[in-house]
Amino acid sequence: MEIIQQQLVRKFRKTLQSSWKQYRTIHKVEDNSDAFIEFLIDNQIIKKEIIRRYTIVREFKERAADFKTKSELIALLSERYQLSTRVIWNYIRQ
Repeated sequence: MEIIQQQLVRKFRKTLQSSWKQYRTIHKVEDNSDAFIEFLIDNQIIKKEIIRRYTIVREFKERAADFKTKSELIALLSERYQLSTRVIWNYIRQ
């Protein structure tokens, strides 16, 4: 099973590199991280849900010390990202 997983990752990497090179040529963009992230999003390689969850969890971890309770920060994130507090709590728990 591990060998199959390694083969899959190698194939994914090779395909992604090829697609990225072709994208840069067609769209005449520089080879930088911002353009690469945009490429990943445009091609739905990274879903918006993953971006949302990652961003919220990172912000929670970075700002947790600034709040007396987790609930205060959860309420702020809920308002900022227009999601229910339950959704924010679920992101944090995962």
